[in-house]
Amino acid sequence: MLAQFGAFDGVGVDIEAAEPGDLLRVGALRTAPDVPPGLDPRVAVAALFSVKEAAFKALFPLVKERLTFEDLLIRWSADGVDGVLQGTTVFRRASIEVRCSTGVPGWVVSCALVRKP
Repeated sequence: MLAQFGAFDGVGVDIEAAEPGDLLRVGALRTAPDVPPGLDPRVAVAALFSVKEAAFKALFPLVKERLTFEDLLIRWSADGVDGVLQGTTVFRRASIEVRCSTGVPGWVVSCALVRKP
């Protein structure tokens, strides 16, 4: 994901193992309404965790507070075509674009870009 300098107020990146292990025990992730479509359930949990981690990393320098997984609800706009998921969310009127790739074998790679209003 590339952007012109100054186009975004925050950037966050996260990389997780595609087999999430302990993450599967977190009921909030397993049953979240925003689990991405079209993926193996284990990979979907890792993708959701990774996207939200990337978003938190992008938001924290701007809002200076810890967030929970319930604070962001991802609206997916692409279903994993070519191994890339796309979505958006909003936090305090800040628009957040997220991308998640499952194209690297064994890994989920995510990026979040934040635009303040």
